[in-house]
Amino acid sequence: LATYDGGKITRGELFDWAAFQRIDVEAMRKTKKMQESRLRMFALEKFAYAEAQASGFANDPDEAKNAAIAEENLLVRLYLENELVPNAGVKEPVRRVSHIYIRVPNAPAKPAAADDAAKNAQSAAADEKVRKVLAELNGGASFEDCASKYTEDSLRRTKGDRGYILFDMMPEPYSRAAFALKKGEYTKEPVAVPGGFYLIKVTDEDTVTWSNVEKVMKDSSVVSRMKSAIFSKSVAVCLDRLAKDTDVAFDENAAMKGSADAKVFSVGDRSMTVKELDAFMQLIRSRYAQLQKKPEPIAPEKRAQYAKDTFDLALLSRDAKKHGYDKNESFVKKLAFARQSSLARAYMRKISTFEGKIPEADIRAEYDKNLQSRYVTTEQKGTKVSRKVIPFAEVRDRIMGGMIAKEEASKLDAWRKSVVEKNHFSINMKKLEGK
Repeated sequence: LATYDGGKITRGELFDWAAFQRIDVEAMRKTKKMQESRLRMFALEKFAYAEAQASGFANDPDEAKNAAIAEENLLVRLYLENELVPNAGVKEPVRRVSHIYIRVPNAPAKPAAADDAAKNAQSAAADEKVRKVLAELNGGASFEDCASKYTEDSLRRTKGDRGYILFDMMPEPYSRAAFALKKGEYTKEPVAVPGGFYLIKVTDEDTVTWSNVEKVMKDSSVVSRMKSAIFSKSVAVCLDRLAKDTDVAFDENAAMKGSADAKVFSVGDRSMTVKELDAFMQLIRSRYAQLQKKPEPIAPEKRAQYAKDTFDLALLSRDAKKHGYDKNESFVKKLAFARQSSLARAYMRKISTFEGKIPEADIRAEYDKNLQSRYVTTEQKGTKVSRKVIPFAEVRDRIMGGMIAKEEASKLDAWRKSVVEKNHFSINMKKLEGK
């Protein structure tokens, strides 16, 4: 499909790379334009990887550590997706629901105080309205017709149909009420949530697993949300099992405030001290560090989360290797793409890094130029809404970050154009599929 000095990209190679990148290959095959775009991305990755190797960048100790992190993440991701999650046995009850929502105008985030007459009156009016709708339902009116007439949200066009939900997908009062109903039943009392009241009807009941969710659900966006929820719970189940091994330990207190030599976790013969945790966090943060801006200290809770994530990764990685998944053919094949992609991205970050200094006067000029369009906010007092200019000090770092990002994007664009020309990259448009 494409050629460059010393190499070519075949259709099969492009499709394998796209699948690794989680690009929809079938959608890509439908248009030449999309294939052309992906070919350029793939080629730029190859060129960046080659330059990183030739320049010695690949031998940088930090990049070697980054590569090891990327490889371990890939191993764990594939092991979870292909082995652990499908076999975790997690089952999730789901309900297909319809609802009628009656809004409380200008509802506060917290319930109104007893002496807040205006807000309480609005809430009482909404409660009265929802109970009139409930009376119609009790009198034999169809839920769908009432939803079409009364619901005060976007579901009016679907006659109240919300689709399938997991318990965690809706506010707790809503889910508690919905999952207490049987198919065909509706709530006999309004369900109060911050902002309004619901009447809820269950139109179907089912149980979904990782393997049957596509059969139960038809909406792709719902399938994605369901699979994400099942995936998270399956991982939690697996981690809970693995954390019970006798040679495993995790010390949250050490991660938050331990001495440099204190052990944060151990998984068999692998362990991490507070000093090593600090070095790991610094490595991760350095990928996204912004020049001219002093890094903020890491809160103890955030340190503990870094440590827990690394501990979980170590547990899953050991289990994957114990079952020989690091020798799995699919993993080995994708590992080559992962190494190329990880190093290429790191190299492109490096060569596009802005190493100068944005003059303070330029930052101020950007602020003054866009003062009335970008750096304003709104304030509401009662029914009156007013615009308020955000002080320069509050947005200075954001402005500087945007200016640095613009400089870096410009450097990267220049490199892309140069490297494509230097390698005489060419796409054979006649070989591409689709329109």
